[in-house]
This record gives sequence, structure tokens and C-alpha cells, in this order.
Amino acid sequence: MSLYEIAARNKFRFASTKGLITTEDLFDLPLESKTAYDLNTVAQTINKSLKEVGEENFVSSKTNPKATELQQKLDLVKLVIAGKLAEQEIARQKAANRAERERLQDLLEQKKTQNAMAMTAEEIQAKIAAIPV
Repeated sequence: MSLYEIAARNKFRFASTKGLITTEDLFDLPLESKTAYDLNTVAQTINKSLKEVGEENFVSSKTNPKATELQQKLDLVKLVIAGKLAEQEIARQKAANRAERERLQDLLEQKKTQNAMAMTAEEIQAKIAAIPV
């Protein structure tokens, strides 16, 4: 079962500085912000709660359901963070590609101008004469 299905079935809610938010709301939060209404703060809050649940019992096979839920929540928030970081990297790469394309277009225009400037007066007159009126 995927984390999203677990979150939907269990109706996960996440503590934030503006109250409880849903799984869907995580996608609307920024990674970081000055107001602390962000994914980083949500993840830190869950991580702190997970540490407060207590040490793991290595002798007993019983699992703490609260710790399991908190770990699932933290994993889900980390998944959303990873997705947003990947989106940022894609956007950064697209911007870099766009800038490189513009630079090369400018270079091409300069090259065309240089080639035109290298033509003789006779070549220019011949080109002018070849253009239909």
C-alpha cells in the first residue's frame, strides 16, 4: 500500500503553525518560509514527536502504533519535499536552457551580421536586384 493510500485511509492530519492540514495541503506549502508555515517545519514537528514517543524496543516484537503513524507521516512529508525539490531542479534546468538558447540566438544574429558585412558592394547590389518588387 502506498503512503498516499495509507494517508487517505487513515485521514492523516499534520500540525502546522496555522492548525491541522490535510495531505493535499502539503503540496501547497513552500519548502521553507519566514512564517514557519512550510514543509520543513511540518517535518521537524513530526520528527520531534517521533523522538518523544520513546526508544524502540528491541526485545519485544510489538510495535508502537503511534510511532508507526508518525514515521509514515514523516515519510510522506519527505516524499512531498523530494518531489518539490525535483520540480525546482527541473525549473532551474529549464531556465538555464532558455538562457543558453537566447545566448546562442544572439550569437547567430551577430554571425549573420558579420557575414553580411563581409559581402562586397557588388554582391549586395546583386542581392538587392534579385529581390522581386
